[in-house]
Amino acid sequence: MFIITIVKYKKRYSDIIKIKYRKYYRPFAPVCLRSQASKYFDVSKDYSCSAMEKVVYVKEIFKDKLPAITHFDDSARLQTIDDNNDDLLPSILKYMDKHKAIPILINTSFNLNGEPNVEAEIDAIRTFFTSGLDVLVISNLLISKERLKSSTGCN
Repeated sequence: MFIITIVKYKKRYSDIIKIKYRKYYRPFAPVCLRSQASKYFDVSKDYSCSAMEKVVYVKEIFKDKLPAITHFDDSARLQTIDDNNDDLLPSILKYMDKHKAIPILINTSFNLNGEPNVEAEIDAIRTFFTSGLDVLVISNLLISKERLKSSTGCN
């Protein structure tokens, strides 16, 4: 399980920093479709990395558009996803690309500072309600704090 957000929204980036109690100068890792990696990063067309373990460099023309994932030396720890994967994350990236958004998301572990990574659904729900996250997706279920507030009248 992981936390994702769109890279162009500075507020979302700030929210994730607060949720994770992370220092502002530590950028988050990007995730994109394998077919898109060479468009935004200085990598070969066949570049592939399924984990955030390798350092690559953000292309000059995208540095200002990707501040949440660009380190001070213009590097990033890029994770790529197979375009033929039909899971939720590649579907979101494909949707973004189709609608002319930069198809890159911030990808970080789903945990709060000092806590282990969330692995079970019950831990995901607990962490969701004790954090500043807005939406939780588990399998095909979407839980929105805003919708819960408006439907229950609770704040």
